[in-house]
Amino acid sequence: MKQAYLAELIEAVSSGLTSLGSQRLKRHLRFLYSSQQPDGGFAGRGHASDLYYTGFALRAISCVERALDKLGPGKESLGAAGGRAETESRTAEAETARRCVEVGTGDYVRVERMLEFLRAEKGRWPRGMPTNLIGLHSLLDCTRLLAERGVEAVGAELRRESLEALARFRRPDGGFARSLIAPSSSTYCTFLAVLCYEHLFEPVPAPDALAAFLLSRQLPDGSFGEHKRGKRGGTNPTAAAAVTLARLGLISEKLRQQITEFFLAMQTSEGGLRASALAPAADLLSTFSAFAACVALGVPSLLGLNRVRLFAYANELGSGGFRAGRWDDRTDPEYTFYGLATVGLCTYAARP
Repeated sequence: MKQAYLAELIEAVSSGLTSLGSQRLKRHLRFLYSSQQPDGGFAGRGHASDLYYTGFALRAISCVERALDKLGPGKESLGAAGGRAETESRTAEAETARRCVEVGTGDYVRVERMLEFLRAEKGRWPRGMPTNLIGLHSLLDCTRLLAERGVEAVGAELRRESLEALARFRRPDGGFARSLIAPSSSTYCTFLAVLCYEHLFEPVPAPDALAAFLLSRQLPDGSFGEHKRGKRGGTNPTAAAAVTLARLGLISEKLRQQITEFFLAMQTSEGGLRASALAPAADLLSTFSAFAACVALGVPSLLGLNRVRLFAYANELGSGGFRAGRWDDRTDPEYTFYGLATVGLCTYAARP
């Protein structure tokens, strides 16, 4: 079985992020660390821990920490083509220690608190499992990232419970529903279900039925709709369908052209993409999801690497973190991940 999509993505993003330099990366890392709450979870724009934002925070932290580790001793940054820039005298070990000191905590304490938060969350759910697929994916993504830090959180029981939960989200139309009570499938949550199976190193059951469901959601303009009766497609469900079908090896040249034409229609003069034809402005979520889909489709240069990267830079805050768009004045772990991932993946894709 191929490597999990998110694992591949994090590796590519972290490689590209080395171009930002250690000082710039550490500003983002400090922002992400500061989002952790006393109970071990991470908050979004409120003050309470949230599993959804905890998943994005851990993912973003993994990208930045890996980038800093790739820079290694004596390096400030690596350019887009991997060249050496200004150097530092600190060793990699001293830099790792510094990152922990700057936020007032050590890596071990932070990881243990995260694990305590996940256990507490699990104890609050019926049957000990989330009742929506977004929550289940966040749980499995967090446990995967914790395992990379040496904390094995996916035991035999959680594995069994997760597979049983995924089966309950499956619908006769071949896809996966957003919640246990939803009667029909969600395009986006079907993508998340595929990621869940990858986290568990299990093949997706009945992949042909899943692919048929996704293709049934395509609209005449080449986009994909999120809901059964939707008459207008969106950038994010289209990206979700594109990546999923690419993972399954089911992208024809005609389908690739239809999807990419829709993405081009959603791109604005500032380089970012709108969520739909009705959205007034571009945002980082839609920009990242479309660009990641273009990479999966084998056309990373379609949207213009520099245009996309400059849009992400325009939404980077000097104090750390990324906002959703030019119209936004706040940041959170989710959009910080989108910003970092957009910059890192653009730089990675530009390398020979």
